[in-house]
Amino acid sequence: WANEAITTGLEAKNPTNGIEKCIAHIAENLKSERFFLFEIRKDGTASCSFEWTQEGLLPWKEELQSVLLSDLSALNEIFRTNKVAIVEDYAAFVEQHPDFVLPIPGIRNFISGCLQISGERLGFTLVLNSPDCRPAGYMLSTLTDFLAVMLRNRNNLQEAYEQSLRDPMTGVCNRRGLERYLAKRTD
Repeated sequence: WANEAITTGLEAKNPTNGIEKCIAHIAENLKSERFFLFEIRKDGTASCSFEWTQEGLLPWKEELQSVLLSDLSALNEIFRTNKVAIVEDYAAFVEQHPDFVLPIPGIRNFISGCLQISGERLGFTLVLNSPDCRPAGYMLSTLTDFLAVMLRNRNNLQEAYEQSLRDPMTGVCNRRGLERYLAKRTD
């Protein structure tokens, strides 16, 4: 099913849709309640940019914007030596790490994978309440590399698009950039 998740992600023409489809495939196969993908920001925070929730659960993506990395220091410490963190007993983990804060109710366990390319941390995944943490963790280890590449590709495409709207010498909007600017103003 890991190959199916990758194939599903690659089949989408839009990289954002590919990431969403891949995450849904992973979460459903892990039988998890929630799957979040956080991206690290330059201001020392992480923001949830993708979320999958089991049917009937309320989304939390909006509440998970600008989470302080310092509140996740225990997780960051695990990522120094491991690509995947498997926490089978969330209550015990929080008791051992009282400064660890995940503002999501109902967490029993989680699996988190570090999204990293060439030593640069892009973010992390967070799979909540999966019935089989250990096997799921090993599978997520492989899939985090793929998700990191998909994020980088999405970012590169967005950057190339933004560059296509400006004159490279002056930085002034070209015709396409002007059309986009005017379209935004009329919205």
